[in-house]
Amino acid sequence: MIIIIQIVTDSCNDLPQEIIKEYNIHIVPLYLYVDGENYQSGINIGDEEALHKIAAARELPTTSQPAPADFQKLFEEIKDNGPILCLTLTSKLSGTNNSANLAAKNTNAQVTVYDTFQGTFGQGFQVLLAAEMAKAGHTIPEIISALNEYRKESYIYVALETLENAIKGGRINRAQGTLAKALNIKAIVEVKDGNVNVYDKLRGSEKTFKRMLEIFSEKKRDFSQMIIGIAHFNCPEKAQNYKQAIMEKLKPKAVILSLLNPTIAVYAGNKSVAVSLSPDPISFIKRKN
Repeated sequence: MIIIIQIVTDSCNDLPQEIIKEYNIHIVPLYLYVDGENYQSGINIGDEEALHKIAAARELPTTSQPAPADFQKLFEEIKDNGPILCLTLTSKLSGTNNSANLAAKNTNAQVTVYDTFQGTFGQGFQVLLAAEMAKAGHTIPEIISALNEYRKESYIYVALETLENAIKGGRINRAQGTLAKALNIKAIVEVKDGNVNVYDKLRGSEKTFKRMLEIFSEKKRDFSQMIIGIAHFNCPEKAQNYKQAIMEKLKPKAVILSLLNPTIAVYAGNKSVAVSLSPDPISFIKRKN
């Protein structure tokens, strides 16, 4: 009997819908509150519309993790299809992982909850690795062991046009953010070990763009077995420029473009670009076998 592991994640993974559908990945969306209205991405609003609402909001929108009942409902719906592996947004920035764990304790479904300690494509590529390994017949312990190694080779950097939202939302240290704002400095933030920290500060978007390329060039020399995800907040032209430069200078195996998920977009701010670097999942699996 073939046991099919069910892959579950939340809406902060930024994987394109065609990948989500191809691997039958189940999504539990986070909540978004904009000017008194309550939304869930993919339920009562699409990401593109959500991003436009965030950009036009009168007050800073807020977000919240799914309720344990949201996870439990999905776990109950799919439990007969096989054991469940649920990969969540970093617990350092959200209560999503806690909600998933509470749900797992209150269901008779076979559920394992895994903290990716990342978000956007850094989370999404871990989900993709888990889905590839599940498809190949690996067990949940084998997948978790691989994930623990995989994320050590993963990096996320976000180019912010403004730190205003990140400061107000408490995701960036106020002292650091206030100084950058006063000097009209663009910032690059890094997601490391689940936390967000200011990595570098520069004047102007063009310098930020060049610095992002330098940062990745410092991490590795050979990108032929790496994939890069670029998620943007209402700046498709900027994201396309990033993709073109990355393809020309770093020559990774693939570059995937998508919209930045609304939850992270609230704190990143309008015109931000998140760039994630990870090993290509299929190449990684072959390397480890």
